[in-house]
Amino acid sequence: MIPTPEARAPEEPWSELQELSCTDFYRGMLVAYSGRVPLGPEVSWQLSGQLVKVRPDCLEKGWRPEFGLGVVCEDIRVGGVRMSDSFIRWEGAKEKRPRVLSTRKDGEGNILVHFERMPLEDAKGCWYYSAFYRTWFWVVLRDERAVSGVDLPVFPSCEKRLGDLIRALALEGGQVNALEVARFIDGVKLEFPEECGGGLWTLFPVDSFHPECPAGRDTGVGYDGAAVVNWHPRYPASDGAVCWVFPAGGSEWKSFYEDEG
Repeated sequence: MIPTPEARAPEEPWSELQELSCTDFYRGMLVAYSGRVPLGPEVSWQLSGQLVKVRPDCLEKGWRPEFGLGVVCEDIRVGGVRMSDSFIRWEGAKEKRPRVLSTRKDGEGNILVHFERMPLEDAKGCWYYSAFYRTWFWVVLRDERAVSGVDLPVFPSCEKRLGDLIRALALEGGQVNALEVARFIDGVKLEFPEECGGGLWTLFPVDSFHPECPAGRDTGVGYDGAAVVNWHPRYPASDGAVCWVFPAGGSEWKSFYEDEG
């Protein structure tokens, strides 16, 4: 038997990913993978092994995915989105029936992963990554019931750059308001079009204070030197934050969410 070459993801700045959840870290490895061996159950398992070497905390949190050659999710829709035709085979002589294929990645970057055991849960399920939406959809099979959903993408690099621009304006004594923040957002999209300009990064600032923001004041810089940016209730920051606050004398922006109001 010829041994399967070890799967390796492209070199990544792992230190910059340490703050990601175990799931997001692993998903990033799947998206980045472009090895000679096609992505399948074995490669997915090997990448999982690399994950726990780099992030031993994931193992402590219960990271134990199990992969198989079979198909767990038989529906061509995952989390409300239809799979790419690359993951479907149509069978039957007269009435064609769709048959979902096993774990794989297509030439467009779409990914389908079947789990005999989900990474952090004792249940079967699958993940589907849409390269077009840059979004992960999922199905978990619990007690013979299918629970599905979608994990909207976050944009930490885009929002870090945006925060730096707003903070620089505040330090220069400029007027921090929703209009200026919106201009900075457009600037970041132009500066990083591939990562930030695809139409998925949809946060939008407002001048009036958000009732769930503990700062309790409008967007701007207060007399105490603290800067506040409030986000539109329907268009919050990508991680769900309703406002950002940069305390006077602080070193970074702090995000606040509805359940912390």
